[in-house]
Amino acid sequence: SVSAPYLWFFTDPRLVLDPSQLIISHSLRKRIRDALQNVYRRDGIKHKLEIFLDHAPEDVLSGCAAARPGQDDTWISRPLRRAYLESMKNGFFHTIECRVDGKLAAGLMFDSIGRMLYGESMFTTLPDLSKLALSTLCSIARSESVHMIDCQEATEHLISLGGTELSGSDFYQSLQKETARDPIDWRLYCGRSLNDCLGILLSDK
Repeated sequence: SVSAPYLWFFTDPRLVLDPSQLIISHSLRKRIRDALQNVYRRDGIKHKLEIFLDHAPEDVLSGCAAARPGQDDTWISRPLRRAYLESMKNGFFHTIECRVDGKLAAGLMFDSIGRMLYGESMFTTLPDLSKLALSTLCSIARSESVHMIDCQEATEHLISLGGTELSGSDFYQSLQKETARDPIDWRLYCGRSLNDCLGILLSDK
């Protein structure tokens, strides 16, 4: 494949997700309740579930970069992976990891500038775990008064979770406002299990 320069596409309209408007289905609610007990159920068996921030960024990048069925390549090239990891040193790039019985089973990669979050990619090897990763990000975002997660382009999956479209001009205005706010101190969430953060999503449901 031919390497491309680092590009940022300004789609119009732009899909965004308000963390306070995350749609929690009945099945996702059950997953969240289990996660609060550090449990992931599959085929009637309880497995240990732990959710972490920035615990294994290189592994999450590799999982997100893996070609999907029907694809020959991925936009997350090796140079781009290195660029993401470099930006992590400045606090811009982060990952959320879901581990089942100690093994990485799902992950989400995102950027953080001011109080603006940018969802980049996610992957999962087990049902609903990518939704739990996104739910964890939304729970932290709510705690940190984040108003918007950039999801880029509309997909049925993201719309089903509460994603809505903004016009390019409205998105740009929000972008200027949110990136100018004080940044999140992500160090507060590192080095510990994030399962308990999910409780905020059920507190008003």
